[in-house]
Amino acid sequence: MQQGIYGTGIIQLPVESIVGVKREYEAEKEWMPEEIGLLLREIEKNSKNLGIDLLFPTREAAPRNIYPYPNIFKDPSNLNIVRELRKKEKLKNWSKIISAEILITEGLKKKIKELKEKRKTVFASSKKIKKSWLDLLKLNQEIFRDYNSS
Repeated sequence: MQQGIYGTGIIQLPVESIVGVKREYEAEKEWMPEEIGLLLREIEKNSKNLGIDLLFPTREAAPRNIYPYPNIFKDPSNLNIVRELRKKEKLKNWSKIISAEILITEGLKKKIKELKEKRKTVFASSKKIKKSWLDLLKLNQEIFRDYNSS
């Protein structure tokens, strides 16, 4: 809730959103507010009382994105489409970008190449698939998160 508005302390979040926030927190822990980690630990600790004790781990095992750009608390040294375009255009205080639908940047090319190589490595054997399928999905989601409009 916004600051200065009375509330009852009730929070309503879909389990998919909680799992999405948890993934973002784990990926960007050093850049996210500590309170998010505290809230996530409380939710997990009380998952049985909340009625999501079975639902929560099954949603964690089925990765999906919740929003194209769900997290504003990201490591500024990691590239994404907006950061690359601003750097390329040397824009400091404003942007002139009208559309990013067909823009392919060097960072995106690098990420796609990394994904292609990882996919080739993972699909080399069924043992590697069993061991690394989730890492492959995480890399795929990272690309969608950071370069979704492209």
